[in-house]
Amino acid sequence: MEDKDKEIAATNRLLNIIRGDEGDYSPQQKAVKTSSNDEQKEAQKKETGWKTGGNQDNSASAIKVQEKFSPLPQSGSPPAQAIFQKKEKRPSWLSWIRNSEKKALGVDIGSYSLKYVLVQKGIGGIKLLDYNIVDLHPEGGGDADGGMSPEKALRSMVSGIDLDSTKVISSVSGPSVIVRHVQFPQMSEKELMSSLNWEARSYIPFPLDEINLDYQILPRKEKDRRLDVILVSVTKKLLRSHLDLLESAYIEPAIVDINPLSMINTYMMTCNDNEAKTIALLNMGAQSSSLSIYRIGSLFFTRDIRIGGNSFTKLVQSKFKISYAEAESIKKGASGNDTPTEKTQDMQNIFKPLLDELILETRRSLIYYDNQTGKKGFSFIVLTGGGSLLNGLPETLESELDIPVQFLEPFRKLRLEGVVSPALLKKEISERLSLSIGLALRGIS
Repeated sequence: MEDKDKEIAATNRLLNIIRGDEGDYSPQQKAVKTSSNDEQKEAQKKETGWKTGGNQDNSASAIKVQEKFSPLPQSGSPPAQAIFQKKEKRPSWLSWIRNSEKKALGVDIGSYSLKYVLVQKGIGGIKLLDYNIVDLHPEGGGDADGGMSPEKALRSMVSGIDLDSTKVISSVSGPSVIVRHVQFPQMSEKELMSSLNWEARSYIPFPLDEINLDYQILPRKEKDRRLDVILVSVTKKLLRSHLDLLESAYIEPAIVDINPLSMINTYMMTCNDNEAKTIALLNMGAQSSSLSIYRIGSLFFTRDIRIGGNSFTKLVQSKFKISYAEAESIKKGASGNDTPTEKTQDMQNIFKPLLDELILETRRSLIYYDNQTGKKGFSFIVLTGGGSLLNGLPETLESELDIPVQFLEPFRKLRLEGVVSPALLKKEISERLSLSIGLALRGIS
């Protein structure tokens, strides 16, 4: 029984961290919190006079495991709501004045690089304070292959940031994050919640006791007889691993989001009001890409495509027997004394099989949207991520799919003057930081 109780307590504590009920204390402080839950509750009663289970501020660590997860984004209210976040007390007018220029740090933990963006919201708008990109070993081997491990890289990256006064937001992605578009018969939300776990078994490829599950009802017309619902699940194992990595750098996230929602935040905060009603956002990372279809008001669906920037780099590397760095340069269309022109001229033939697959998978997703909604046509395909810097990619996609293609330009509406180098405006840097920006914007919204 003792082992079982310990296991239950550990599970409850993990749920508290995910849902935001662990309070605002650093990982160093967590290490000395060795008293049982009952002892903690008694201490809170004596020190504060609060009754356990009552209204408490962020310094309390009461267990509220029955609380529902924070909802997914509601229509017409960007930026998107994170699926997991801390619950916060409504601030008083005095605290609002004190925090009127609050800071947020968006941390993007990728398989080949780590990135962050630090922003501040003030009277004059949103200002970029700092950014950083740390490339790990090109092959992702970490310490074993002579590169820097994610733990060491993350600790080094944030060492100069005052984390106590900064809201930190991170995100998770990959095969352990499942987003599904599901239709239900017309029913009340209460009825939907009661049937959700049963229905989810048909769509989520993991045991329900191993995941955290949430949903969003998409906007609909009165005459619609069915409910369109977005189901989102994240495995507890992935969340625990993600939190452990952050904790190794003494980071306690205020919010853990999922990548597709964060990317939509970036788009909604940077686009003009009269821009696209329906877009396909292709975020190309190092190992894979994600395609999210978004119509104003909600995320319709998202899927992973197992083609990333490194897929193209390795083709070049293998073809010409050159270094990873040189292959990256050629892939992006560099020219000069160190890059033979015959290599760059042959790129289209080398990349054709991968480009054909990427175009095919993108086209399938667009057709799926058309068939599911009966709404034909897209305003734009929006490209972003480090893998999107492939030379000629926008023109190829536009020609093959007959849809305008543009880059995200994530810094379009941020104040940059006197803070960072003008080099940041180059696509080579800015498009790699688009996810970090979406996370940071979530923190100050």
